[in-house]
Amino acid sequence: MTQPLLRVRNVTRSFLSEHGQVDILDEINLDIEAGEFVAIIGASGSGKSTLLNVLGCLDRPTSGSYEVQGVDAATLSEDGLAALRRRTFGFVFQRYHLIPSLTAAENVELPALYACRPRSQRKALASRLLASLGLSHRANNFPSKLSGGEQQRVCIARALANECRVILADEPTAALDPDNSQEVIRTLHRLNKEGRTVVLVTHDPSIAAQATRTIEVSRGRIVADRYRGEHRAAGRRQVARPPSCDETQPGSLAPEPDGRAHARQRASDIPNWQQSPGWIEIGRMAAANLLFHRLYSWLTIIGVSIAIASLSLTQAGGESMLNDTLADMKPFDTHVITFFSSSARGRPQGRAFTSEDAVAVSDAPYVEGASLSQSKDVAISDGATRVQVSGIGVAPPYFKIQNLSLKQGVLFSGAHVSDAARVVVLNESAQKKLFRDALASIGKTILVNGTPCTIVGVVKSADTVGNQPPSAEVYLPYTTMRTRISGSPGMSVLLAKVRADVSTDAAERPLTALLSSRHGSRDFDVFNPTAFARTLRKAAYAMTMFLVAIGLASLVVGGTGICNAMIISISNRTSDIGIRKAIGARPADIRLQFVMEAAFLCAIGGLLGCAVSYGVGMVAPAVGGGMKLVPSVHTLAIGIVCAIFTGLLFGIYPASKAARLDPIDALTRG
Repeated sequence: MTQPLLRVRNVTRSFLSEHGQVDILDEINLDIEAGEFVAIIGASGSGKSTLLNVLGCLDRPTSGSYEVQGVDAATLSEDGLAALRRRTFGFVFQRYHLIPSLTAAENVELPALYACRPRSQRKALASRLLASLGLSHRANNFPSKLSGGEQQRVCIARALANECRVILADEPTAALDPDNSQEVIRTLHRLNKEGRTVVLVTHDPSIAAQATRTIEVSRGRIVADRYRGEHRAAGRRQVARPPSCDETQPGSLAPEPDGRAHARQRASDIPNWQQSPGWIEIGRMAAANLLFHRLYSWLTIIGVSIAIASLSLTQAGGESMLNDTLADMKPFDTHVITFFSSSARGRPQGRAFTSEDAVAVSDAPYVEGASLSQSKDVAISDGATRVQVSGIGVAPPYFKIQNLSLKQGVLFSGAHVSDAARVVVLNESAQKKLFRDALASIGKTILVNGTPCTIVGVVKSADTVGNQPPSAEVYLPYTTMRTRISGSPGMSVLLAKVRADVSTDAAERPLTALLSSRHGSRDFDVFNPTAFARTLRKAAYAMTMFLVAIGLASLVVGGTGICNAMIISISNRTSDIGIRKAIGARPADIRLQFVMEAAFLCAIGGLLGCAVSYGVGMVAPAVGGGMKLVPSVHTLAIGIVCAIFTGLLFGIYPASKAARLDPIDALTRG
């Protein structure tokens, strides 16, 4: 005996309500042969549409079995059901369920796209099908520009795109006027005569009377099953299946040799990537949807661009601050350890440093030189001009220790120190302040706090922190400073230049121990430039990370907005998701489309945000007091990558939610 095309055995479909379990279908048994034209009639709520949904694998029975060509649909995976719907069924809906963001031709192409047919074949197929239904002139119109009858004919053309064996029509004429209704019925009759099985749900007896077989459903049960005349035998004729893209691949849904209904976990044995329309095709659909919903797209893009601009600018600000900090540390990168006596810090119990201390320190094998130092603000005058400068009493090694190169004249010597000679060395800043003719300053006598001193040399001004101008300084032998200028008997500062091959961290401890031993206690403070630079670098890095964290927080806010927008989009497009699944889209196809939509939005938002941040960075120095905020190339690249990653990360949940939607639930809710 020939196996029926569709076989339903003891199928029950139940739903839970507040009043308990409700049986929409109750122990349904039904066989439908290939080539039949079946009308299912019944009152509203009788279960006829639910039965059609079970036949089309849009819904699963609560109990019982349903076989398509001997394959039990209950044994199929989600991908297997998608392949079965794609190969076997074409759906014609009462509400048309055309995707509004696609043209009529693109709607017709959709099943062939999910069947992985080449683009050229799909376009030719859509053109031919629309022409056969008299819609060639409407191929590029969106559904909103089509009449009800035209939309229903597009729906029929879509149902034929994969040359399916079974047409399932759910009250296709309910929303049409009489003329369009008859046109739809004539089209279904023509398709049946061409060899397709047609199962039609209707509440109109006059339409049901045109079918070769009428099944009446009441309260979830089949109460009548009537054939017209001699059509029972004719209904059993077998029809060759038109080839489709899926069937050109190895594997099928045919029964196994042992005769038991068996389904593979996949639609076929082909690799999973070959069953997918591909990234490019799904990307086209994602882009088309975003272009169609322009307001939603632009609002989302603006939100992402603000987040990326914030991230890029904070990153640029952090980099600028870190670079400025590193530049500010250059004056401290001298390999010089400075000791400050406690007496200079207001603690009278401390001892001042002596020349013997300096000699003891300079004799250490890891020290290049040592010098006493004492500073005091002084007034210098050449008789005509009087300026305030910093007076510093030092020993001759001081200039080498501080890398002060000689520009004019000579430096004072140890003999000058021993004699407390009244000689001075100016730096360039002090020279420029005091003399108009800088070249004529050597050998001139100036007054330092009223004490006449002879200028013997000029040195280069020391580097300063940040963008501060170099200070004006005058250097004297420390003995001269102590006895003639400050009146202080001791020296408050001792500087030690550590050898380049020895770290200041390594030298600090023995030098501290040496001076503590000489003084009987540690009555001084130590400034180690390496430790200070390390602390400064840590502080700058921490601030940079704080700014980046603020930028990342704004990115998370933008990502949350993406997630929320996608969830809202899914709730507004449940019907689209349902129809895509009904015509053969796999959950992975749905998931990929929504993830790509999120990635597209974030990529565009990222590019826009980077452009905004670059523009702000260009004008920031003019309005922000020299603030450097121009993002670097790698910062902009990181911004774009972060934007795309955010789209992928925050798009996964809503995309997975869309992929999990049940086809019939999505169609009903939409």
